[in-house]
Amino acid sequence: MGQGLFYGYMAPSQPGVLEKLDAIDRKILCTLDYNGRLSTTAVAKALKLSREVVDYRIKQLHKRGLLTGVTTLVDVKRLGHIKHVIYLRLHDFTKEKEEELVDKFRSHKNITWVASCGGGWDMGLLVSSSNMEEFSNVFNHVTSSCKQHLGDYLILGEIKEGYAGRGLLSDNFAPKITDREGIAFQRAFKDKMPSKEVIKLKPVEKEVLKTLIEEPLISMTDLATKTGVSVPTAKDIVTHLIKEEVVFGFMPMLSYSKLGYQWHMTFLRFNECTAADERKLIEYFHQHPNILWYIKTVGSWNMTISVFAKDATHYREILNGLRKEFSTVIKDYDSVMIFNQHKYLHQI
Repeated sequence: MGQGLFYGYMAPSQPGVLEKLDAIDRKILCTLDYNGRLSTTAVAKALKLSREVVDYRIKQLHKRGLLTGVTTLVDVKRLGHIKHVIYLRLHDFTKEKEEELVDKFRSHKNITWVASCGGGWDMGLLVSSSNMEEFSNVFNHVTSSCKQHLGDYLILGEIKEGYAGRGLLSDNFAPKITDREGIAFQRAFKDKMPSKEVIKLKPVEKEVLKTLIEEPLISMTDLATKTGVSVPTAKDIVTHLIKEEVVFGFMPMLSYSKLGYQWHMTFLRFNECTAADERKLIEYFHQHPNILWYIKTVGSWNMTISVFAKDATHYREILNGLRKEFSTVIKDYDSVMIFNQHKYLHQI
């Protein structure tokens, strides 16, 4: 079942070439979006299709570059880590220099997200560190790698993040998922009981988590073998990590650009945002099919959201709708277009 280390990349679109999804493909992707470890048998039962059809469709989605892999979603803040988003503006930025920086940042264990941008910023990074001193060292590595090309930078501290919805894949579709094999840990996700305290992992738990990050689709037998525990113990550890929300999902990585969507990372600055306002905002994000992710930040911007729009006009409509709904909350906004995601991989 394991597929080895997956860096969480998205396949870029080809100019003038768009892929299309039929209703079955959309429902398969939507079902996997609930839990990327679901077996083809579980997906087939949820959609009332044959396992052979689902297996063939998933292989074709991989072949077309629409589905590039599965990543383990980890809340490193539960482990006491801090996260910062960095955007870089670069001068004399050639294709060769971009590839050089992508390779360098992609290989750094503290840099968990690497993206190529367009507009006011040229690259986006997400840094996970155990303390501010470690973050400073990573930031120094970033700036020294850019050398004379670095023009300006934006740093935002991350407070919390969340996945907002699946409406872009198949609106109002909610599959009835059963996980009889237990390999997707669907029940554990439903029985989450996280505490507010930072969790300190035992060495064996850390090893299981590290392996699960590197191989999100690894079988429990292989996980047990690699970490030197029994299969029941491996299952118990994964269940514990999920219930405590250290692991909060197994997310399939979809190449939305191949479907004709532009990824606009949108920065929001608030006049004043009460706890009630924030709850309404997040609920709005969950209800909107084109807003897929949000990050609450501290710094010059209060929140960033990932908006997927068909074109500039569509993006403007989405943004105008958001600003109208929250006219007393949103003071200002800015955006950058994400061209390509090279890495989205949590490492501990």
